[in-house]
Amino acid sequence: DFTDVPDPYYGGARGFDTVLDLVDDAAEGLLQHLIHKNLV
Repeated sequence: DFTDVPDPYYGGARGFDTVLDLVDDAAEGLLQHLIHKNLV
């Protein structure tokens, strides 16, 4: 579990994949939160 998005620069392709997964999950969570609050 991450609390911060790590710097993918030194992680190679896998580092960028990890960051992309984290951002994708965060965007989905934000959207669900906004829907739940009837803001979208």
